[in-house]
Amino acid sequence: MQGVFLRASSWIVLFGIWAVIGALLSAELYLTLRSVDVSVPFGSVAFGQAMRVFFWALLTPAVFALQRRLPIARETWWWAIPLHLAFGVLAMVLIYLARLFVAFAYYDESLAGFWSRVTSEFYGRNLVDVAIYWTVFGAGYTVAVSERFRAAEVRAARLEKDLAQAETKALKAQLHPHFLFNTLNTVSSLVREGQSREAVSLVARLASLLRLALETTGQQEVPLRQEIDFLRRYLEIQQLRFPDRLRTEFRTDPVVLEARVPHLVLQPLVENSVVHGFSRRVDVGHIVVEAVRVGDRLRLRVLDDGPGFARAAPSDGTGIGLANTRERLSRLYFGDASLSWRDRPEGGAEVLVDLPFRTVT
Repeated sequence: MQGVFLRASSWIVLFGIWAVIGALLSAELYLTLRSVDVSVPFGSVAFGQAMRVFFWALLTPAVFALQRRLPIARETWWWAIPLHLAFGVLAMVLIYLARLFVAFAYYDESLAGFWSRVTSEFYGRNLVDVAIYWTVFGAGYTVAVSERFRAAEVRAARLEKDLAQAETKALKAQLHPHFLFNTLNTVSSLVREGQSREAVSLVARLASLLRLALETTGQQEVPLRQEIDFLRRYLEIQQLRFPDRLRTEFRTDPVVLEARVPHLVLQPLVENSVVHGFSRRVDVGHIVVEAVRVGDRLRLRVLDDGPGFARAAPSDGTGIGLANTRERLSRLYFGDASLSWRDRPEGGAEVLVDLPFRTVT
């Protein structure tokens, strides 16, 4: 309820609240009069209180506006309190005059005696309107504090989201030079070994892959279909690096291909299998990438038949691939995603990513 002008829904709520207050005031006054043997029709009592709460409903937005414009604070209390006391008395007088005017009009009385009635019938019970002013003032203060608290929560949530996005962008940016270094190192090795045709092919595939990566710069999430396409191109480069020694398989349920996943979520996991699982073996190695939906979750798995984590290079998550992936998941999903890994009983390693299942809209 900011300012004097409210939406229709706010007016409805406001008059509803005051209607309840009017009913309680009418009942209280009627029972008080009956307790002292004063017989007054309930309708007359209710009419008078209805007029009171009606005009207070009209004044409430103005009191709220005064509370916001002239708050009682540590620096302003010495002049704000007397000022609001004066406003309370003014509200009392205005409501009394309005109620009396409506009564004259309702009972079809001549306005000639209006001012004489004003001076003769202004009795102490109207002082309740001063108390009502301060009650409305306190309600406005409560509403203002609540709105400031909600606004602070919204700002904090937005700041946390912006910070998380900035941090995930920084983590994501670290993956590109890491992967680029490994690939260029492979190109250098091919050139030294005289395999210029393979080196040229690898550079061409790398350029295609980097072009695809640049097209998605700034995107934190992409469709799984796009992530799989990026991963296939990456593995084509690795197969050039390990000819006849690397076999890959994709097991993806078609219903999950449009699911949203963090960009480059799979590439560092597969790279971990390649570097730690096959870089030193001479026989053929297999990598399997799975994607399935389980209820409202998306499960991504990378399996290999390498030596496993126990026998491979340090695999406690401190490497750039696993560590960055785990950190990105934490930042993007605020604890609603996980990364885990283990040695498979039949041999090899398994890395599991568990995400909320959300489709691209």
